[in-house]
Amino acid sequence: MSCFVLSPVFGVYSVLASEKDCLAHSSTIETKLQCLPEIHFKKASSSKLPKGLQGFDLTVTQPIDHRYPNGEKFHQHLFLLHRDTNRPVVLSTDGYTLGYKEDTQISERFLTNLVKVEHRFFGNSVPSPLDVRYLNIRQSAADFHRITVLLKKIYTHHWVGTGASKGGMASIYHHYYYPNDVDGTLAIVAPNFYNPKDQRSIQFLKHVGGDRYRTCRKNLSLLQQDLLKNRHLYLSLMKESEYQYIGKSAAFEHTVIYLPFRFWAVTSPEDPKYGCSAIPLNGTAAEKFDFLSQNAIIEWQADAHLKETWPYYYQVMTEVGFADQYTAHFEPFRLFDFSIALYVPNFIKLPAFSAKISREVDHWVRAKAKNLLMLYGEYDPMSAAAFRPPQSRQAQMVASLFVKGNNHLTDLKSLKGTQKRLTFTWLKRWLGLNSHQP
Repeated sequence: MSCFVLSPVFGVYSVLASEKDCLAHSSTIETKLQCLPEIHFKKASSSKLPKGLQGFDLTVTQPIDHRYPNGEKFHQHLFLLHRDTNRPVVLSTDGYTLGYKEDTQISERFLTNLVKVEHRFFGNSVPSPLDVRYLNIRQSAADFHRITVLLKKIYTHHWVGTGASKGGMASIYHHYYYPNDVDGTLAIVAPNFYNPKDQRSIQFLKHVGGDRYRTCRKNLSLLQQDLLKNRHLYLSLMKESEYQYIGKSAAFEHTVIYLPFRFWAVTSPEDPKYGCSAIPLNGTAAEKFDFLSQNAIIEWQADAHLKETWPYYYQVMTEVGFADQYTAHFEPFRLFDFSIALYVPNFIKLPAFSAKISREVDHWVRAKAKNLLMLYGEYDPMSAAAFRPPQSRQAQMVASLFVKGNNHLTDLKSLKGTQKRLTFTWLKRWLGLNSHQP
């Protein structure tokens, strides 16, 4: 049953029935989505979806400033993977652009519907005109709240929020401001920094891996010194045209600075090709550059990447924060300033950093939150800034689990034993599934 008709006078859709009546008389997900005038959608290609499932690209009309819901609007992009309106929903975000339109591990494992959200100011969800005052934690949480309220008109069962890294942070902030939107949140490798030069990761990297990887840590430091001391050998391997924004030499230096942090974040120290045993102290320039590129991702300093990710760096410098990097052992070879502020376009004015929300959320996790589980990797430098609720909070289903031998790529598949049992038990409860349901 269609609830809208094209008006011959004004050429626009007019509501013929209330949303409630429209939804009650709609039998398919397409007709139910048509009942929500704030949402526009088109069906995704079935060839790119899990077999038998329906996918939809959604656009939600959002206020730029949620304090004034009738003010200027922008279009926020979502992806909906639909299984059944009688199944629970996983609300997921990467914290950046929409990314891959596929099942998450939770939605695939527990056969839920999936709503994946693009963060405001990223990808195709950029307000115009661009006013970065509204790129903040609270406005983003309000985006997630409004999406949840709208789609709960269709999906009335249990909801669970999730995300990894910056997406995990966004899911926690949403849970903090709107605790009734979801039945629980699984935040993966989500740090809580107190400033843009948080010192905790520096201390972490001095001892990560213990005595077993002492030589590995030392060799990474020696490689950093060699790379900067002989930078002329490596700059010829980079295209000048790709690093116009901060300059090729500065981009190279920044990548070298990040090397230990990103090595421990994304590389297994036992990886035979790019792990500890493969550090090419005596290798050729090409081998050393390849090791640096694979572990520290030099393309992240390139213009194309910075053009897409500058909103993240703006958030780092204003509310989200990040880890400081240790440079004392190669200071004589440095040529440039190192500040994340350099990644923000010059025309954007950066306000002073505020740790107010970071401190408030930390206190909430330790004392008041309910139904919040956080996963971290043992070797991940981000885990130095992990949320650490007391053990007693498990009665409220609040905990942080540190997965042995894992890093920033920690996920559900990393879990074993008691950590896996606890995580799956809590997820099933939040999703409204009993122990015998998939």
